[in-house]
Amino acid sequence: MALTTLDLPDDALRRQLVLAWFAFTEDLVGSWVQEPTMTRDELLRLLRDVLDRLVAHS
Repeated sequence: MALTTLDLPDDALRRQLVLAWFAFTEDLVGSWVQEPTMTRDELLRLLRDVLDRLVAHS
């Protein structure tokens, strides 16, 4: 599970947040492939930043 990989406690809230992040990531990457509005490195930094912020506030 992603939470174990991220060394986070496995609880319902964090599971929901990570699943929501996966959906966000899938949608953003799909859009980015069609119309790249940033570099690949910027995209990856954005995705990491969003995940970090989500789990930090849970």
